Amino acid sequence: MTSKYDEFWTELLAELSEAVDRAAVDEPVIVHIDGIRSLGDRQSWYGTAIVRGTDIEQVAMAHMRSLGEVVASSGVCSRWPDNAFRFTMSSDASRLTVTRAGMRSRRPSGVAASAKAVKPSQPRIPTPAADARVVKPEVACGELHRLLAQLPTRTAPGEVPFANGLYFYYEDGERSTHVVSERIVRIGNHPKSQDRLIGRLRDHYRSRAGAKNGSVFRRYLGGAVLRSRDATSTCLLPGPGRGHWESQGGEACPDCAPVEATVSHLLAERFQFRCIRIDDQAVRNELEARLIATVAACTECQPSPGWLGSHAYPELVRRSGLWNAQFVGGPTATAGDLVLLQRLVAATQRSESPTGSLDDTLLLIPCSGSKEGAADLGRPVVRMGDLLGPVAASTLAEGRKLAFQRPGTQLDLDSAPRPALAWYTGQPYATSGVRAGLIAAIERGLHCLIVSGGYGVVRAEEPIHKYQAHLSKTRGVWSRRLPAILRDYVDRNNITRTITVVSSVYAAVLPMNLTGNDARCVPSFSHQVDEGAALQVVPARVGALLADVLAQL
Repeated sequence: MTSKYDEFWTELLAELSEAVDRAAVDEPVIVHIDGIRSLGDRQSWYGTAIVRGTDIEQVAMAHMRSLGEVVASSGVCSRWPDNAFRFTMSSDASRLTVTRAGMRSRRPSGVAASAKAVKPSQPRIPTPAADARVVKPEVACGELHRLLAQLPTRTAPGEVPFANGLYFYYEDGERSTHVVSERIVRIGNHPKSQDRLIGRLRDHYRSRAGAKNGSVFRRYLGGAVLRSRDATSTCLLPGPGRGHWESQGGEACPDCAPVEATVSHLLAERFQFRCIRIDDQAVRNELEARLIATVAACTECQPSPGWLGSHAYPELVRRSGLWNAQFVGGPTATAGDLVLLQRLVAATQRSESPTGSLDDTLLLIPCSGSKEGAADLGRPVVRMGDLLGPVAASTLAEGRKLAFQRPGTQLDLDSAPRPALAWYTGQPYATSGVRAGLIAAIERGLHCLIVSGGYGVVRAEEPIHKYQAHLSKTRGVWSRRLPAILRDYVDRNNITRTITVVSSVYAAVLPMNLTGNDARCVPSFSHQVDEGAALQVVPARVGALLADVLAQL
């Protein structure tokens, strides 16, 4: 590095030193590095380097070799000699993600047992304001809905497997225009006490006399029920928010008992919730406030005409479409909050999965010519376009349009859309164990992308129409577009390894190196050695390979 860059590298290495220490205890760390673009001009800065001690073990892209050499020679990884660290640069050079790539860490030399080397119950996380740029509420709210859709829905407090976090309620009949149609209607917390997430949820579900005094949510619901039936009920007098039902600590009368029962019935029959594990109380409280303000400000999350909350007494509830009043109208989510949410959701998935999360793994597989399936996957809808940046999403949409204009292709827009994985019935999907194995892996967070002659790449859960488009007819469309689309997907979805199981025809349009940790299974066929037709033998071999891969995940 020349002297004019010394200050930049000194500051960056100081940040990387701390990032490496945090990554060594299993916490992925994002370092913002916008200044690196001044060192050169590249169409894409994406690349990876793996460093152990003062050695570079693996590198993808020339500029990452230069960065790896600087990191290795600085010695920032030497305090963890038994660990390798992966440095992944985003395509726009705005972020450098540091993750542990080697064996489980031991205490670094010269660090006491009470220092950072001791892994906490949940990895330490930065404050939500790490990147304080405010994001448009509609964008942040859409991302929140998308991330939450990766978590299981619950109907009872006892189903929650951890003790600290935020909860997000959904209500039957309430929809949004985000990628996930169900709309968040309440965000809650246990702000004053640790280890009380389950207890706080139980406060909402109690139906004994006076249960409404332990839950403002119950008071809002019961008040709305009463007002929708009879605004002159004695339980609401002398006025909105002042009657004994809607007042905190108000003494219940005999007429309150059936209201308590009605509220409990509503919660059991019409509401579900999801939870994000957040052990840090301060972070949890700050994030709750900004997320409530964000969803309340989102113009795409509007209550239905018949929403029960329109009868609630707080104007903020009626106006926002949330069963929340506190924090409505406050500061909304930042770019740092969204990065934090991605990491928290991934950590929640890992903590809940007994067999290990696959949220950092991308599997690329081929489509099949036979498309006679009908079964639903029982999974939330996930679309490629919602997981890509604007440029990559536009490139994908353009490619799909061009592909279906090619002679010999056909798109049946009159067919009912089904998840892509539900359509395909040929090989490799007919191989025993493949379809069930894919669904099980997707439930553990696997990113499964199906390479298609017509659609380019689709998520397994993405609804598509029936079509015919062999890749041999559309290769010219996708060979120029898929590398950029996939690199954007890998970058934006924190993918650290890829597994590709395809025939040579599909392999020809896919990039060789996406993460630096890439496995590629492409079965061969020889007319001199193999019996049968390639169009039958190769798909069967792909199916067998895929079944083996899924069994080992």
